[in-house]
Amino acid sequence: MNRIDQLIQQMCPDGVAFSSLGSVCLRPTNIKWNLHADETFSYIDLTSVDRETNSINNTQMISSENAPSRAQQIVQSDDVLFGTTRPTLQRYCSIPDQYDGQICSTGFCVLRADPLNVLPRWIFHQVSSAAFQAYVEDNEHGASYPAISDADVKRFRMPVPPLEVQRAIVEILDYFTELEVELEAELEARRKQYAFYQNHLINKPGCDELPLMSLVDIGDWSGGGTPSKGNAAFWRNGTIPWVTSKDMGPFELEGTEDHITELAIASCPVKLLHENSIAIEMRSGILKHTLPISLIPFEATVNQDIRVVTVRADIFPRYVLHTLRGLSNRILTTCRKVGGTVESIDTKKLMAYRIPMPSLENQRETAEILDSFTGLEATLEGELTARRKQYEYYRDKLLTFKEAA
Repeated sequence: MNRIDQLIQQMCPDGVAFSSLGSVCLRPTNIKWNLHADETFSYIDLTSVDRETNSINNTQMISSENAPSRAQQIVQSDDVLFGTTRPTLQRYCSIPDQYDGQICSTGFCVLRADPLNVLPRWIFHQVSSAAFQAYVEDNEHGASYPAISDADVKRFRMPVPPLEVQRAIVEILDYFTELEVELEAELEARRKQYAFYQNHLINKPGCDELPLMSLVDIGDWSGGGTPSKGNAAFWRNGTIPWVTSKDMGPFELEGTEDHITELAIASCPVKLLHENSIAIEMRSGILKHTLPISLIPFEATVNQDIRVVTVRADIFPRYVLHTLRGLSNRILTTCRKVGGTVESIDTKKLMAYRIPMPSLENQRETAEILDSFTGLEATLEGELTARRKQYEYYRDKLLTFKEAA
């Protein structure tokens, strides 16, 4: 940091020039498909960009015969792509060498750095900044399908210090993003390892001989409800966790976004549930592909789209949780409700679904083995969150400059 302060004092002590993105970027070119009739290209559309890692995945191969109408822009290594459709989703990335010369959707604004003025990674970090995100929110248009034009993206004004200063700052910010990439790769490896052992332990040899128990018999099942939003007394200064689909997904919940009051429990069809209950999402669009199942380790309430079970004393809760999560795809396929405007689970089918039920000792052993993986995952997730916050702090600090007169 001292080196950067010294560089700034030496090269731009009175502030730096601010320029629009468009003024420091070169114009990309569009493909002329009639000149590439026999060629195939990787196509980068909006869904190809991972919002967590800001990297490209799941591209498809296209040619002049099957190219979508939006497959027009030729990208180069180090271009920065920013998704202009639903822009607050922050779909942005830098083009790696493997996609040099490939095609991206017109749903991206292609930002190609003019090397005489700006570094490509300077643009990347600017696009990730809080200042740029605020600018996008102020300049997007449309309620149901918001978007921002390429022209508006390129009007964003940013500091453009000397290249040597840019290079020193980019070096620090890239160090943080590289740490994130390493942690994300390790976390993904641990998740695959957990999935392997989860499948092995649940479906290991001899499992077919274990007794099966219907879910209806594993404990006491409860539903929930939503206290009237119009009654502030049900919500103001609430301290009782209220679980909704916004909270579901993690192996073990750490808290909830919303809380209700004791008056809400006394006046509404909402029940206070025991700690270590297991929650299953019953109605949500996410059920098209995923069945969220989570442990609620604290006393809580739930809304009407979630079913919760408090398992019997002779059954180990974490064994049930690991088993249900391991079988979630099968449960989703078997118990999905047919028809309806929103994806949902058929309660009768769910209650009739059977899972293997070994001895209590074996339940504990299985859960302890799998807990070791989820514990490591939680540690890595915490480390990743800390690194992201660290990056965001230094990014916004280092990208803030006084504008020269």
